[in-house]
Amino acid sequence: MKTNKQEKYRKILKYAASVATCAVVFSALVLILANDAFAITAKNEEATVTVEDGASIWEASAPLKKSGLIKSRAWFSAYLALRGKQGECVGGNYVLNKTVGFDGIYRAITSGQKKKRTSVTVVIPEGSTVDDIINIVCVQHGISSREEMVETVNYGDFSKYKFLSELADFDKLKENGRKYRLEGYLYPDTYCFYSDSSAYAVIDKLLLNFGNKFDEKYRRACKAQGLTIDEAVTLASMIIKEARYVSDYPKVSSVFSNRLKSKSFGGRLDSDATLVYILGRQMKSEDKALESKYNSYKYGGLPPGPIANPDVNALSYAIYPDKTGYYYFVAGDDGKILYSSTYSGHIRNIEKVRNSSAEQ
Repeated sequence: MKTNKQEKYRKILKYAASVATCAVVFSALVLILANDAFAITAKNEEATVTVEDGASIWEASAPLKKSGLIKSRAWFSAYLALRGKQGECVGGNYVLNKTVGFDGIYRAITSGQKKKRTSVTVVIPEGSTVDDIINIVCVQHGISSREEMVETVNYGDFSKYKFLSELADFDKLKENGRKYRLEGYLYPDTYCFYSDSSAYAVIDKLLLNFGNKFDEKYRRACKAQGLTIDEAVTLASMIIKEARYVSDYPKVSSVFSNRLKSKSFGGRLDSDATLVYILGRQMKSEDKALESKYNSYKYGGLPPGPIANPDVNALSYAIYPDKTGYYYFVAGDDGKILYSSTYSGHIRNIEKVRNSSAEQ
């Protein structure tokens, strides 16, 4: 009798476990299907899809899946059938946001509502900062918004780019005072964007260009010189902000390299450009007391991150500076730089610059 009761309990427990497992599996399946249908976790980015004229929903589901707008052809077709949505598609090229879901896709491809897109040429000069880029892209050209751009620069998922693998998450970088996570990696160039491009699409294009320019040979060179990629980009950003002419890049780079190794400098870079970056204006002498990790007059070593977005020339000379004995430089109003190995020589060069400015 006792054995029969035990067997009965085992069967009940086994049945309950089966029911619970089925419930978990069913719930997970429902979540997956709902996520696909309503694009709950889809990225706010666009995809282009070509649909044949007169194609059925099932036929259209093939290019839709290939473009990443849907995950399952069967579920897409079944969902629309259950909602009584059938009919032929209007042929053409469609630009659809991945967040529109099945219903939005259906409305577009059966009504022929193809988004007309306007191309915009955007010029991003060498040495532009993230703030400069936001002003150019968002304010001047009306693409995306400042809020979306800042969020994407700091938290966008660009893990597909190996050159960013050394960078920590922005929350960790921010603890050390870094202003923007991707500062330095948004390559300056002339670009063609659509007027309705997302911030992700814009930043992705700039990063792709950086990866093409700062290729594997440069990354290997960084390792050979004992530099991380971020250190090289940071140095390059300082070079491009301090020197107006490419011919000065290798010498300015040598000054920074010498200062980093100098005991008398205490590893300080004494660069106005790092303070200007965080101040957002020209610095004054009293600003040298500012409490900021970007204050290279106060803190030794490199600042928390790049202070601009350099081109490949500055990046190259950051890795390969000239071999000089220079520790000082001063630029005139015309951008020409005078170099010196001693502080007394530097003072004389400052006087020359002042006299030259007074004569003009």
